[in-house]
Amino acid sequence: MASNLIQSHIQLTQNIIKEKFIELYEKKSLEKITVSEICSACGISRSAFYQHFDDKYSVLDAISDEILSHVQDLNAHMHEIHIKNTDASIPLWIETASYIYEKRKFIQPLICYPGNPVFVHKWNKILRDSFRKRLTADNYHNTEYLEIMVYSMASAIIGLYEYWFQFQPELTPKEIAEIGSRLLWSSFIILQTTKTETIFKLPDKNILSENLFEKRNHHAL
Repeated sequence: MASNLIQSHIQLTQNIIKEKFIELYEKKSLEKITVSEICSACGISRSAFYQHFDDKYSVLDAISDEILSHVQDLNAHMHEIHIKNTDASIPLWIETASYIYEKRKFIQPLICYPGNPVFVHKWNKILRDSFRKRLTADNYHNTEYLEIMVYSMASAIIGLYEYWFQFQPELTPKEIAEIGSRLLWSSFIILQTTKTETIFKLPDKNILSENLFEKRNHHAL
């Protein structure tokens, strides 16, 4: 019983620290936030803070991991929906976009320039794993350019949210969800087309060398 009370108190204190950190982070950059400021907002001592977190960066990481864990949970069943069934996937897209919108004040400085590369990398990996799983479930795993498409799609989705926050915040989560679904569907179409090899095929090295040689000779004349 006593151990449960202690654990409950620890969790409560950590939650308060994270909540106050978010309030500060929504108003100023991470560089301008101090541990003393966090402690003052929470009504705790610095020693109490360090019992729970190493520094302000560990608080940021803890909140980021919670958000990404929830995003991962929201995407957990996406692979169960066939690629072509875009109508069935829209509710999941809307749920994810709504959550991202709810947390936008915290997420925006992490994905918009200069951003937080670690957060973006972790989110990108979650999306890549989800897309790869979905493609594999629909028998696209033998495609030569699967990884190119998986990486491209993940970056495109994060880019969509970045654009939303910076340039068109008036768009609704539903509208963003529909755009994201279309982006993904367009990528799948490219992946299926017989012209995929043409789209991604690099010019022959010999041709590149000849063109460079001709350009140099032209400039020399």
